[in-house]
Amino acid sequence: MVPAKAKPNQNTPNSKEPEITADQILSSIGDSKEKSVDLTPIQRAGMNLIYWVGLVIVLVIIALCVDWFINAPHLPPLSGMQQSNNATIAIDTYKQLVDLAYIRFSNIFDLVVVKVLLPVFTTILGYIFGTRSEKNVDK
Repeated sequence: MVPAKAKPNQNTPNSKEPEITADQILSSIGDSKEKSVDLTPIQRAGMNLIYWVGLVIVLVIIALCVDWFINAPHLPPLSGMQQSNNATIAIDTYKQLVDLAYIRFSNIFDLVVVKVLLPVFTTILGYIFGTRSEKNVDK
């Protein structure tokens, strides 16, 4: 039996396709300054504001996570408990404490980030990307 000829791999250096260099790709893109548009002063102020709001969101999330790790209840030591009834009560109490800590974390996150900061963040983003200067409207 004669083995079938394998198809040549198209990605091998022996293929007949011309090589494209990085310089050719970059030269085909053109000057990026031609495509960029200067922001109006109000849009520039909005971009600065969005950076600060985004930073506050990140800092609040970090603070909440640190608070969670500091205040989260630790698993009670079960090794000294001889009766299974005491261990069951300790585990149930631990579950309730974890639930309370989670509810506190999620309520603060919902109140501060979801209901206050994210609407401000999206409103500013909508204004920045939704507004156009008079130059762009005329075109």
